Amino acid sequence: MNRVFYRTVLFVFLFSILAGYQQAECCTIAVVSGSATADGRPLLWKNRDINNSNYDTQEVRYYNDGQHGGYLCLVTTGHHDETTSYFGINDAGFAIMNSLSPDLATGSPSKNGIFMKLALQECGNIDDFQNLLDSTAGSRGHVWANFGVIDAVGNAAMFETNDDEYRRYDADEPGADGIVIRANNSVWGGGELGSRFDRATLLFDEAVTNEELDYRHLIQTIAKNLGETPSMPCGQWSTMEPAINRYTTRSSVVVHGVTPGEDPRLSTFWCTLGEPGCGIAVPLWSSSGTPSELIFNSGNEALLCTATKEKELYCYSSLENDSTIDTEALVGSDGLGGIQAYSLPIENDAFDAVEARLEYWRNSTPDNAQINQFQRETSARSFYYYDLELVPETINIDSPSNAAIVPGHEKITLTWTDPPSGNTAMEIWRSRWNDETGASVYPVYQNHASGVYPTRPAHRLGVQTNSQWELVTAISPGVGTFTDLVPDRGVYLYELFAIDAGFNSSEISTEPLSATNYWLGDVSDGVYGQADGLVNVADISQLGTTFGLASADGNFLDLCDVGPTVDYNPFGVPIPDGHIDFEDLMIFSLNMGMTSPDKFGPNNTDWPLSGRIAISWHQEDSGQWLLQLPTSSNGLKGLRLSSRQEISLSESDLLGDLAALQDSPVFLRNVATQGIDISLAIMGNSPGFEGPGVLLRFPSDFHPAEVFLDARGSENQNLVVELSGAGLANKIPDILTVEGNYPNPFNPQTIIRYSLPAATNVVLEICTLSGRKVTTLVSEPQQAGPHSVLWNGCNQKGSPVASGVYFYQIKAGAEQKSGRMCLVR
Repeated sequence: MNRVFYRTVLFVFLFSILAGYQQAECCTIAVVSGSATADGRPLLWKNRDINNSNYDTQEVRYYNDGQHGGYLCLVTTGHHDETTSYFGINDAGFAIMNSLSPDLATGSPSKNGIFMKLALQECGNIDDFQNLLDSTAGSRGHVWANFGVIDAVGNAAMFETNDDEYRRYDADEPGADGIVIRANNSVWGGGELGSRFDRATLLFDEAVTNEELDYRHLIQTIAKNLGETPSMPCGQWSTMEPAINRYTTRSSVVVHGVTPGEDPRLSTFWCTLGEPGCGIAVPLWSSSGTPSELIFNSGNEALLCTATKEKELYCYSSLENDSTIDTEALVGSDGLGGIQAYSLPIENDAFDAVEARLEYWRNSTPDNAQINQFQRETSARSFYYYDLELVPETINIDSPSNAAIVPGHEKITLTWTDPPSGNTAMEIWRSRWNDETGASVYPVYQNHASGVYPTRPAHRLGVQTNSQWELVTAISPGVGTFTDLVPDRGVYLYELFAIDAGFNSSEISTEPLSATNYWLGDVSDGVYGQADGLVNVADISQLGTTFGLASADGNFLDLCDVGPTVDYNPFGVPIPDGHIDFEDLMIFSLNMGMTSPDKFGPNNTDWPLSGRIAISWHQEDSGQWLLQLPTSSNGLKGLRLSSRQEISLSESDLLGDLAALQDSPVFLRNVATQGIDISLAIMGNSPGFEGPGVLLRFPSDFHPAEVFLDARGSENQNLVVELSGAGLANKIPDILTVEGNYPNPFNPQTIIRYSLPAATNVVLEICTLSGRKVTTLVSEPQQAGPHSVLWNGCNQKGSPVASGVYFYQIKAGAEQKSGRMCLVR
């Protein structure tokens, strides 16, 4: 059975049911499976014909109350409700359009739109739609139509329905060959039996034969078709049957679907409002949220539809018979100068831009805000054609200032300063670092296999249309503070928008607001979810039992893996690295005994980055080496000492006399898996070790010149160590000497060692293989002698970089050297 005969049988069957029924309106629709298209993606098409002037303007409406997310509906302007809907698509990639016809029923079709909306709310695929028809049989209330449907799993079908029954015609069943066409009422459309149906069939068959059936061909060749016209320009031409694009055609819609497995949100709805030959198809996506008011306003007109009518006047206005078109005005003399000479190139530009963007999105998974922004960009092309000005999407009001965020125990507090005037509320939106189910990925965060860090929206619409974000509250002006009670441990993100009486919003803030709802280091007895809101001795004991372990070790306790944090802030967002080491010790030591932070976390621009510390080496007569603080107060909070020397050290013998003089406890551990790796910190609220005195003792066979130090201050800032004392002078080289980094390969951190021949300005940068700078570790004058710098595998913003090969580059005065490092996560 050939394709044409199959569809003719379908038509004759329907015609025979109600041969006496007649209706003036005549729409043409088709469903096409991926088996018949050039790119393997399904298509859904409708040219909407209507001759009632009260319904000749259309707009797109957005709803977000569906089981599968938001959805777009194409409706007649002035009604703004579901009863006039004749097309829709939802976030699941389920698209449906209807066409009235004399099929299986009689009576008023007034509730078709309601049923269309119900389908978009509940259906994720075509089988869901068939189940909906089954479950509503006898109760649909005069729902009768041809329903063309496609979905994101490869289905394409036509349903002929009435209140009680339906018949399903799949595009890939035998005889259909991938296409099902319906031209309702074509018997009474002004031409001979089946003429418009036959015209559509011929055009589709030609496209398949020539292997050119795709959304472009459907929009520009089939939807704009004026029938069997002679070579144009030809002057006046009747647009009655068998033309596809008739004088009563008021819009055209084409859905370019996705292949199974692709992101269903990328199903593209190409909408031409107004007469298709005079208009431009605009791409829309259901996940972009409410269609921009630049295109469809909320009054009694849609700007593009109205503008298309004005273009249409060039082709129809001077004719006595409004069913004939002046094709010379449409295409111009010799194909130049007509309306399409301007519209088609702009439309083709939109096609090219969308194809390029979709190809990129298929590999990068865009967020809804990105889709919305691109939709606006492509809409601007249409405005250029219509000579309409690009109006701002919203009226932006002043943003709140001085926004800050403070962590707490099972709570997070936000503070801000209201804009000077104009706002009626402050909206607070919340998201969190989550897994595929939406649950928090505490405590491992970026090491979680399916962890998702929420994407910051570009504007308020971005949070409204992104399921990762939820509206927490709206605060009246003048309050300036809000405490969010959130018991589930995690990293929470917030966005604040000032809103005026017209629901215009402020722009998104420059800096993000993010914090934990727990004190880093508060692990209590190591039991998940039973922290007590205080970092104390019990928590430090848990740190001690797992210190020095990696995530692959059996006794590793991921609750203790809280460092480093963004900007090394003890109240900041943790970046677990799979190792419990000096970075975690510093967070525990700074937060011990704290019940509220005295800083505002990573949003505090005054957070210190560096300072200086004087440390000296001294050798006793017995031969022991002493590491000393030579002055009474140095601000030294923690110290990491590493060396490749293989010397047996006892922790009890290592600790110097200075520890006993401190008011706060001191933590000391040596992880002797690779030479010497000593971590030392004074715990709690103490600003640092009070000296002078001996920090550490080493045996006589120890070599101070081979030691590298990482010193931290009372706010976890890096301290520049100024070393002095015996055993160091002979290590001052004649030229810049770089000993490389250790360990190498590394995860997640490594120490870069070098020695300077003289005091000079030093710049130490980390770069990628392509030469792009990742971060700057040193940029300051340094003294002659050995130096060591720790790189924690993060970029300048404090975010971990990916596994790979990196280079360090040291510039010391006129000298420059570099080395290769390998990060393996």
